[in-house]
Amino acid sequence: MMRPERSSESPHGNPGGRWVYRAVAGLLVAAFLLQGFHSIRALSTVTDESVDVAAGYSYWATRDARMNNEHPVLIKLWLALPLLPLRLTVPTQDPSWRDRDESAFTRVFLYQDPSKVERILLLARFPILLLGVLLAVFVRKWAGELWGPEAGLAALFLFVFDPNVIANGSLATMDLGLAAFTFISMYYVWRWLGSGRQGDGLLAGVALGCALLSKYTALAFLPIVLAQCAVYQRTARAQRAPRRCAPLMRFLQLAGVAMIVVIAVYAVAFNWHPLLAVDGEHRTVRSALARIPGLTGAHQAQIIGLAQRIWVPDVESYVKGAIDQRNHLIAGDHIFVMGRVFPRGVWYYYPLALLLKTPIPILLLVLLRLSLHARLRVVAAEWFLAVPIVSIVILSCFSTVDLGIRYLLLLYPLLFVWLSRAVALAVVGTSMRPVNRRNRPG
Repeated sequence: MMRPERSSESPHGNPGGRWVYRAVAGLLVAAFLLQGFHSIRALSTVTDESVDVAAGYSYWATRDARMNNEHPVLIKLWLALPLLPLRLTVPTQDPSWRDRDESAFTRVFLYQDPSKVERILLLARFPILLLGVLLAVFVRKWAGELWGPEAGLAALFLFVFDPNVIANGSLATMDLGLAAFTFISMYYVWRWLGSGRQGDGLLAGVALGCALLSKYTALAFLPIVLAQCAVYQRTARAQRAPRRCAPLMRFLQLAGVAMIVVIAVYAVAFNWHPLLAVDGEHRTVRSALARIPGLTGAHQAQIIGLAQRIWVPDVESYVKGAIDQRNHLIAGDHIFVMGRVFPRGVWYYYPLALLLKTPIPILLLVLLRLSLHARLRVVAAEWFLAVPIVSIVILSCFSTVDLGIRYLLLLYPLLFVWLSRAVALAVVGTSMRPVNRRNRPG
């Protein structure tokens, strides 16, 4: 593992001084929780929250994934979990359920008892706050393993008091969940590439699967993970790392585990159904079978009959949602920015949002870190962090659906880990040069 060199003043490595770092980290996490508790009670409801809460509770109560195919199901299941003791009624007899009208269904579900609406939304926000705490732990962990405990606390400090993180960590929406699981996946991919331990690879694949189950935006991270594997291999070879990886094979292993996680969640959470509906005509299937030489009408009937007796998980809901999102991106959305209305978004929307929404001290720290480039030797882990940061910004320029800085929320924890090296250098005054260890992440 990369371990920074320390000056004699640093208590790193002193068992008696470790409790200081833990105490400070605990205080910072407590500060994050206090800010979150306040925001949970103070923030008014946003549109997405009510839809996500209603859909999530309907998944638990009916094992039916028909509502809100705009996003996968994991975070909606998670945020609806504290609502189960309330024993709410899911209005499956309402026409909105039959018609899959999520807006009408949400109104009927939430306001069947107006006195409970505020309590429902408050309870649904707490699980997202817990995901924020989990992300904070991994931000400190990754920075600490790279540059030492001072850097870990620096990254945690930047995370805890970032307004974008606090705002999204206090709402029952899916953006913070996506950021958390994607970041955790990247952390374990980094460990796996450096250590070769199968346990790290398994955790990376599971976290990636959870990211894919959080929002369809996570599908854009698959090529980024492949690029990370390739970049890590190149930089590790340049530094004579003891282990080398085949990027494509590593990526396929991660993607395989992630897809198993996706299928498993849909298999456990929702009702299974026949591969082909019993009462359907299946004209497309019959037409495809008719093109196969040697298949008679009787054979076709046998194949269709077998498919009607094979029960499978409701994974096509995931596939259908991904296709719907693709079609949405192709069509685009109208966007108002800088006093003008555009029919399909503009390329500079997200870069501009980053400049306007990122706190000025963070922007100044980025300039400071870039100015220290010559003094701090760049290592493989920094390239590993830079690849997703740069890739996400570039990909955002091609988006036709511009819906706010929350779509770039993942950038912030990655950025804080990258900046923590410079912050620790300024505070501690050490060279912060990592030292290679065999069989550890670089």
